Amino acid sequence: MKKQGKIVVLLLLALVLGACSKETTQETDTSQKTGESLSRSEQEQTAKILASYQKNARYEIDPEIHTVKANEPITFKGKIQLNWDTSKFADFEKRPGDPDTILNGSVPLEIYSDLSLTHDLSGSSVWLDRDTATGELTFQPSEAENGVYSSEKKAAAFTLSGPGSWGLMDRYYIVQYHDLDSGKLLAKPKLLTYAIDHDDDALKAPVLSYEYLSNGTVALQWTEVAGATEYHLVKLSYEYYYDESQKKWASSFAPAEVAVTKETTWDSNKQNNGQGDRANLVFQEVSQTDDEKYGSDSVLGQLEDEKTPPRSISTLVVVASDGTNYSEISNGLSLAELAENLPLGIAYQAMDKEVAHEDDATGFFKDIVAFPEALPVSMVSGKTRFLPLKMDLEQVTIREWSAGKNGKQLVVPVQIKGTPFFNSLYINDFDEKTYAADLQEKQKQIDQKYATGAPTVDFSYAKIVEVNLENKVISDTLPEVPDEIFATSELSAYLAANLINQADVIDLADYPETKIDGMLNDALKEANAQNPTIPMISYYNLSTDGTKLEVVYLNKERRDRLAKMDQAREVLDQVVANHDEKASDLEKVTWINQYIIDHGEYDHEAFDRTQEVRAVFDELDIASEDEQAYSLYGIAVDELGVCASYADTFVYLARKAGLEAIVVNGTANGDPKAGHAWNAVKIDDKWRYFDTTWNDTGGQAQAYFDLDKEDPILTRGHAAGTDYILPMNLADYE
Repeated sequence: MKKQGKIVVLLLLALVLGACSKETTQETDTSQKTGESLSRSEQEQTAKILASYQKNARYEIDPEIHTVKANEPITFKGKIQLNWDTSKFADFEKRPGDPDTILNGSVPLEIYSDLSLTHDLSGSSVWLDRDTATGELTFQPSEAENGVYSSEKKAAAFTLSGPGSWGLMDRYYIVQYHDLDSGKLLAKPKLLTYAIDHDDDALKAPVLSYEYLSNGTVALQWTEVAGATEYHLVKLSYEYYYDESQKKWASSFAPAEVAVTKETTWDSNKQNNGQGDRANLVFQEVSQTDDEKYGSDSVLGQLEDEKTPPRSISTLVVVASDGTNYSEISNGLSLAELAENLPLGIAYQAMDKEVAHEDDATGFFKDIVAFPEALPVSMVSGKTRFLPLKMDLEQVTIREWSAGKNGKQLVVPVQIKGTPFFNSLYINDFDEKTYAADLQEKQKQIDQKYATGAPTVDFSYAKIVEVNLENKVISDTLPEVPDEIFATSELSAYLAANLINQADVIDLADYPETKIDGMLNDALKEANAQNPTIPMISYYNLSTDGTKLEVVYLNKERRDRLAKMDQAREVLDQVVANHDEKASDLEKVTWINQYIIDHGEYDHEAFDRTQEVRAVFDELDIASEDEQAYSLYGIAVDELGVCASYADTFVYLARKAGLEAIVVNGTANGDPKAGHAWNAVKIDDKWRYFDTTWNDTGGQAQAYFDLDKEDPILTRGHAAGTDYILPMNLADYE
């Protein structure tokens, strides 16, 4: 917990340092340009620095967007197959981990429908053929009418539709593993993007987004499409089955219509399948249980084990229609990710076994001290999460009950936060004069223990505008910064360095891969999540030509922002210098965790103010006076912050101490909108998980310490997202 007397002194110190630190930064900083061209030496230095980060990326990204017509195959030139007595790809070098029996060799190309490379179409909806005489490799949609869903005898083509057609999809992503001339494995697989050129008169694709509602359901919304009279909400499922004849896992593709509406919104309450409050049953088909172990998401990379099927993938998409024609398919929402945050019902068996209660009934409790803080809920994912309670203090009553103290029992109505589930819990022993105040104090303890507060920045850059460059600091190179940059791609390294250096406008002209749908978005999320000295950002603007990214910081004063980050570095660098650099990794994490607990305190007031704004405007908006509570500066200097500040402080100290560490963003407490942040550290070549916020606010310094990703202690309170590392590289950090 924080030492209270330091706040005023540190704030005064911050003001003094802010007045003198980096006072002439903008005038002397040669790494930021205002329209000047770079010298050759600067260009070479930038290229050298960026290349050092490329080694962390799992894929080499081809920035060119290739285009094919909707009925054209995707072709590649390859080597001629000299030995025709073996299987189609036997002369390509075997990929590490591939079973020998899969096609007697390695398939050089895989095709996916999403940028995160989880929806593998290879061998099911799309076939890779090879002309052994010419060596030409060809991706061609199946001749069967895959992806056609018939509703009331009216064919509604939702994705790959009709013989040999790429259908309504507008992008496909191909991973190339081999040099196609030699058959040798590439040093790093190459990621290629193919855009489908549909007819000019085709309806435009809607843009799909979502938000979690306070009642535990999810609301979808999408952009209105000119000329459309209805919208089809469709679930695309890629299910895996074991092919006995081939002795390997294969996949099948099955679209299913969830709803048809004339509106541009939909929520899961409208599809409750007659199950009352269980409105999320529409998503239940993608659920998995805690006990299941997953193999590779790729069919071709999956080991032959009937007990470990690849993960089945389901995605929600929207297709616009004018009654005759259909638009391109919208962007997809992963149901697996949604399922982690959608509740199905109270887990009564878990409640009976794991929530301490009186002998006479599950919902009866000895006294207010024994009253539970959280109850178990079955999620759509199949996992059980313990979500905190919210008491309806105005509706508490007293009833006659023989087992209660003096023949009375306290009846406390509760809602499980982030769910539509209400219940009444009963307390046998209570003081009739003080129970109201006692319950109020209990609720305060619950609220403070389950603290969250990771900021949500608008990374959608949907606001495409003519960016005003007047008097703006523009960067078109990678500046030197005082921190070790975390990045898994050149693009995210470039963005991270410029955000640490607090550029007003970042020039994207040298990064054509930002034109690939989602690439800029994902890189921004990674850069912002993993580099703790980036100040709080309000939003981004993207110029109409896509070459300039304007960054709007929460704190408008650049000099003040730079000074605060310098001060945070100075404090934390000294902390690391005072500890033994020869300590083991676990010893280092132990003192880091304890240091933050001893010197930090959760800023409930800042978080409450944020929640009040959200209650009015239905979005997480951080007031400028609370900026420091959501940044590294909060815990490092003020010793006061929310979970984002705890996690940033942890990862800064860990990296300075020589550890490989990341920030993990996700949700907790049944309130997906609030967001939560914790950390992972690589110890003995395995990622282990730590939550210093909950170690501090929960009163147990190592309650969330050195945990496996699937440890029930972690999974019952935390649901990791998928956007804190580039999705295509995320598997390397789990």
